[in-house]
Amino acid sequence: MESKVPDFMDILENEDAECHSRPSRIRRYLCQYAATIIVNLNALAYGISVAWGSTALPVLESPETPLNSGPFSETDTSWLSSSLCLMAFLTTPIFSALSSRVSRKILGYVVASLHLGSWLILCITDMHVLIYVARILAGIAAGGTIVYVPLYVSEIAEDEIRGTLGCLFVFSINAGILFGYIVGGYVSYFTQTKIYFLIPLIFIFCYVFLPDTPFFLLKKNKTAEAIAALRKLRGGENSDVAEEISSLKSSLEKSGVDISLRQIFSSRGLVRGLVLSITICICQQLSGIFAILSFTVQIFNESGSSLSSTLASIIVGILQLFGTFLSLFLVERFGRKKLLLVSKSFIVFELGILGTYFYLKDIGVDVTSWSWIPLKCLSFYIMFFSIGLGPLPFVLLTELLPMQVRSFAASLALTSLWGVAFLVVLIFNPMAGALGVHGCYWLFSACTFLGVLFVIFFVPETKSRSIDEISDDLNEGPWILGKRKTLQVSTVK
Repeated sequence: MESKVPDFMDILENEDAECHSRPSRIRRYLCQYAATIIVNLNALAYGISVAWGSTALPVLESPETPLNSGPFSETDTSWLSSSLCLMAFLTTPIFSALSSRVSRKILGYVVASLHLGSWLILCITDMHVLIYVARILAGIAAGGTIVYVPLYVSEIAEDEIRGTLGCLFVFSINAGILFGYIVGGYVSYFTQTKIYFLIPLIFIFCYVFLPDTPFFLLKKNKTAEAIAALRKLRGGENSDVAEEISSLKSSLEKSGVDISLRQIFSSRGLVRGLVLSITICICQQLSGIFAILSFTVQIFNESGSSLSSTLASIIVGILQLFGTFLSLFLVERFGRKKLLLVSKSFIVFELGILGTYFYLKDIGVDVTSWSWIPLKCLSFYIMFFSIGLGPLPFVLLTELLPMQVRSFAASLALTSLWGVAFLVVLIFNPMAGALGVHGCYWLFSACTFLGVLFVIFFVPETKSRSIDEISDDLNEGPWILGKRKTLQVSTVK
C-alpha cells in the first residue's frame, strides 16, 4: 500500500502548544525582509555587472590599459557592453523553464555560482578572450537573476508587504550600480574585481539558512517541509501558517499543478494577464532607460557639462537609488497604478524638454545659459523612473498571473524586456545619426506617453489584493477598464 501523505492540519496539531503563541507583526515581517535581502544579493551582483561596463571598459580601451594583452578596440568594447543584454535575452527562457522543475534553492545556488565565476575570471586574467567569457557568464547570471529573485520573493511574501518586498529587487540592482560606479571610479581595475567577487560569496554563505519556498514544496507534495518553511518565514506562527497553507493548496488545486499552453491560451484571465505583463515590460524599455544609462557620459559631454564622467555616473546612481528607496514607501500607500502614471508622466515631460534642448542646440540657438537643463532633466528622469516604471513591472509580473503559469509568463515577458533593451542600446547611435539626438528623446517620450494611455485603460490596480482575487477579476472584467467595471481594491478587514 502507498503511504498516506500526512494532512497539514494533522501536522500542525502535533506541535507543542508553545509554538501557537502569536509573534508580533514586526517579527513576521522581519523574517520576510531578511530572506528578501539575502536573495537580493544576487540583484546587487547584477547591478555591479551593469556598472562594470560603464566604468571598466573606457579603461580597458585606453592606451594605459592594465591588461598585458593590450587595449580593447572600440568594436570590442561595444560588444562587451551589449553582451550582457544579449546573453540575458537568450538565457531567460532557459531559467524560466528550469524554475518550474528545479527547486528555488538550487536555482539560487546556480545563479550565484555564475556571478562568482564571472568575477573570478576577471580577478585572475588579462586575456581578451577570457574577459569575453566572463561577460558572457555575467549575462547568463543576469538572465537567471531577473527570473529567480522576483519568483522567490513573490512565493514567500504576504499580501500586505508583497509590493514593498518586490520593489527591493530594483532597489538592490540600483544599489549595485551605485556601488559599482563608486568603486569603479576610485579603485584600480583588478582590486575592484576582487571586491565584487565577495558579493556572491556572502550570498552563498547566508543562503544556507533560508528554506525553499512553501509553494514549490507543496507543488512537489512535500507538505511537512512546506509547513516548516512557511513557519520559519513567518516567525514561528502556526495558526496563520495553517491558513496560508490551505490557501496555497487551494490555489494549486484550482487550476492543477501543470497547465498546458492550450489551457493558458483558452483562459481569458491568463491571456489578459500575460498580455498586460509583456506590454508593461516592453513599455519600460521603450522609455530608453538602458540607452540613457549606457550613454550617460556622452549625454553630459554633448550638453557641455563640466562634470567629470565619474561624478556624473555617481550622481545618476544616487538618484536611481533614492528614487527606488522612495518607491518602497509609496508602492503600498498609493498603489501600483497611480505610481506608474505619476512616474511615466514625469518621464514624458523630462524627455520632451531634453529633446527640445538638444534640438535648439543643433539648429544653432545659443543655449549656454541653459546648460543646466540636461542635468536637471536627466536627474528627474532617473529618479521618477526608479520610483515607478523601474520596479513596478517586476511587482506586477508576480501579481497579474497565478503561480501555476508564472514561470511561462515570466519567460515571455522578461525575454521581451531583454530583447527590446538589447535593440534599443544597439540602434541608439545609428538612430541618433538619422533622427538627431533630440529625435531619440522625443521618440522615447512618445513611446512613454503611449504607455501612460495603456496604464489608464488596461492596467488594473492590484494593491492589497490576493492573487486569487486578481485572477478572478481578470477573468470576469472587461479588457478596457471603466467600460463596464473596474478592479476595485478590496477592503482589508
